[in-house]
Amino acid sequence: MAIVTKTLGGDTNVIFEVDYDDVNLRLTALRCINNSPNQVWAQATQLSNRRTYQKTFDANSTTEINIPTGVANRLNITIIPSGKIDGVDYFTMSPA
Repeated sequence: MAIVTKTLGGDTNVIFEVDYDDVNLRLTALRCINNSPNQVWAQATQLSNRRTYQKTFDANSTTEINIPTGVANRLNITIIPSGKIDGVDYFTMSPA
């Protein structure tokens, strides 16, 4: 087992990353690296049940959210072997 970091997207100011287990392909962490002077708002919608999760990330900071195994299993969000997140749509906006 190894933890793999994948960049979801961003630019020079804001980068979103996820960490996942390369064996079971479950998410282990979400990270927002916000080097901008503005807060960033993010929303993720779980496609299987349409639950929506929202968070505002502070300006000039790095925030990491660890995802315990039990939570990752309940979320039913996985990384497919190509590295794409399966089961979630996400949207970001800055300034928040």
